[in-house]
Amino acid sequence: MTKQEMLSRQDELQQIYLKLFAERDELLVWSREMLTAIYTTSIGRLRMEIFHVQLKIKIMRSQIKLVHDLLYAGRKPIFDRIDSKIKNRFAEVDKQFAVQMEEVDRAYDEYLAPGAKQRDDELRKHFMSIAVLLLPDLFVNPSFEQRRMWEEAKETYAKRDMGKLKSLELICRNAPFPLPEAEESASSEELCGHVNRLEHLIDHLQSDLNVLRESYPFTMEHQLLNTKWVKQQQQVDTAELQKLKDRLYELEHEYETLKLTYGSD
Repeated sequence: MTKQEMLSRQDELQQIYLKLFAERDELLVWSREMLTAIYTTSIGRLRMEIFHVQLKIKIMRSQIKLVHDLLYAGRKPIFDRIDSKIKNRFAEVDKQFAVQMEEVDRAYDEYLAPGAKQRDDELRKHFMSIAVLLLPDLFVNPSFEQRRMWEEAKETYAKRDMGKLKSLELICRNAPFPLPEAEESASSEELCGHVNRLEHLIDHLQSDLNVLRESYPFTMEHQLLNTKWVKQQQQVDTAELQKLKDRLYELEHEYETLKLTYGSD
C-alpha cells in the first residue's frame, strides 16, 4: 500500500471512528439518561414512593413487635422512647426520599423539560467539533497540548458548561498544534501503525455499542417510549402504593391502640 493509499485509508477510518464515537456519546450522554429520566419520572417516582412506604411499614412492625415482646416478658413499654425512635427513623426515611425526589426533578429538568434536547444537541455539536481537532485516537502523533486540551474539553463537556465549551472550540480552531492535514508528514511506518490501530479501535467501539444497546435502559426502550405501557405500569404501581398506605395506616392505628391500652399508669 502506497503512502497516499494509507492516507486515504486513514481518512476513511477516521470518519468511521468519529461516526461511532459520536453515536456512542449520544447513547451515553443523552439517550441513556433520557430513557432513565422517563423511567424515573413516570414509573420510578412511584416505585420510590412504594419503597418509602414499605420502609415505614417495616419500622412500625418492628416497634409493634417490640411492644408485644415487652408485654410478653411482663415489662411495661416506655412509649415515649418508642415514639421517639419511630419519629427519628421516619425522619431518616423521609430525608432519603426527599433526596431521591430532588434527583427525579433534576432528571426531568435536564432531559425531559422543553428545550432540553435542543440544549444537548448544541452542546454535543460543539464537543464533536473539538473532537475532530483534538481526539488523540485520530492522530498519528498527537501533541502534549492536544492531549491536555482534550482532557479539558471532556471535563467541560461532562459539566455541561456550554460557555466554556464554546470558548475551547474557538481556541482549538486557532491553536498552533498540528491539524489533521499535517498528518501527511508522518512516515509510512507511522501511518501503517496508525491505520492498524484505528481498525482495532473501531472494532472495540462497535463492540461497546453492541453491549450498550443490550443493557438497561435500552432493553426497555420500546416499553418506555410506549405511552400506553407506561400508563398501565403507573396504574399498577398506584394501586400497590394505595394498598401499602392503607397497611401503614392500619399499623399506626394498631400502635396507637397499644399505647392507649398499655401506656397509662
